[in-house]
Amino acid sequence: MEPLSLQESFAQLYQRSDLGVALADENQIFDANDAALRMLGFTREELRENKIDWVALTPAEFAPMDERGLQQDRKSVV
Repeated sequence: MEPLSLQESFAQLYQRSDLGVALADENQIFDANDAALRMLGFTREELRENKIDWVALTPAEFAPMDERGLQQDRKSVV
């Protein structure tokens, strides 16, 4: 059996119905599998209409941790 490519591995991960996977930038979720949409309480239509605000999903008490994580991500981007 041939090993899967990174793209094939991610496609399998994305398609698993029990594991939520979302792709986002600092503000918007721009793609998500059905499991992630169920966990977040949104529909695919809301996703298509860009109605899922990543920042608004974060409870206020966790916002500082999110910001620190984003800062670390920005530093690690080459």
